Amino acid sequence: MNMRVRGYVVFLILAALYAGSASAGDLDKGFARAVADGDVLKLKTLIGQGADVNATNKEGETALMVASLEGKLDVAKLLVEKGAEVNAKDSVGANALHYAAIGGSLDVIKYLLEKGADTHARTEYGDTAASISEMKGQKAAVEFLKAKE
Repeated sequence: MNMRVRGYVVFLILAALYAGSASAGDLDKGFARAVADGDVLKLKTLIGQGADVNATNKEGETALMVASLEGKLDVAKLLVEKGAEVNAKDSVGANALHYAAIGGSLDVIKYLLEKGADTHARTEYGDTAASISEMKGQKAAVEFLKAKE
């Protein structure tokens, strides 16, 4: 994915994260920003203050999905350590592994698999993480994920 398109995708996800209401279960703006920035110290503070690591935006996207898309391994590890659901699904059935496949971070993909991510999970469109990584031209991710299916 070229940087311009990737930047636009991240912008859309962040806009969606910020668009939710402030009720329980919705991603807090400060928490979403800390995930996007990869600010592990801020995340630890917010989690310590009760931030919900499994909160979602209106599209069902979690902080772990955003961290996975962006290849932020330290953030993903912290979120999982604090209880983030690895196989939580967004509104189209994608999980964090699908998001990592889009971003192409092998480190995040390997970590999610170690933590039980489902390589056979399909979106409502029938896509697996491997098929999504193939569509996005993430060659190393495709090879790795296909070997795990």
